[in-house]
Amino acid sequence: MPTPSPTTTAAPTLTPAPTATPVISTTGACGDAAFTLNGIRWTESFWWYFNADSVPEKYDPVAVLNVVRRAFDNITGAANDCGFPDRVSSPAIFRGITEEEPCGPSTTRNVVGFGKLSGEGRDTIALMCPFGTADRTYFAHIILRTRVAWALSTDTCRGEQELLEPTLTHEIGHAFGLGHVGEGRHGDLTMSTRSNGPCHDEESTLGLGDVLGLEELYGP
Repeated sequence: MPTPSPTTTAAPTLTPAPTATPVISTTGACGDAAFTLNGIRWTESFWWYFNADSVPEKYDPVAVLNVVRRAFDNITGAANDCGFPDRVSSPAIFRGITEEEPCGPSTTRNVVGFGKLSGEGRDTIALMCPFGTADRTYFAHIILRTRVAWALSTDTCRGEQELLEPTLTHEIGHAFGLGHVGEGRHGDLTMSTRSNGPCHDEESTLGLGDVLGLEELYGP
């Protein structure tokens, strides 16, 4: 195996009754079919680890881990408010805690954690780092900027805090092969280039294009 080297890229819904036909929404993100792919596609389960020691002291690592789990489920379960069925087969399995730093110089596993985003602008609050060669990605890390005022839920979000879940959902989308779409025309989609702003949670759930991209990679 070639030696991997790091490179960087930058209201609840109710389940319908069993006999009911889901109503598909076509407004906003639910009607925007745009998506791009970044070349990553996993042919086996994505096993991931969490660096609990990297979590800033003011946050509960267990609570943070629960948000990370939800964000993975958003991608692998094609979570959406549009009525689209889940036709995505892309399992992610949490394997435990690691001391490996996210986006460090070398890696032996897929890691999620907090840290400094060296060489990135102030607007970059999180990053997905793929490790591999030009032909194949072996691992993918997700790093969250430590010096960001994060909120773990909409109930606790105040002022200029950024919600952790939509940010993670976006970066996990990258890890599973989704690229960016333009903010100007596709800003409601999870994979648009910028968050919707402080305390906005809309991008935790996927739009049409986000779902179509995942189905292109992991659909039936």
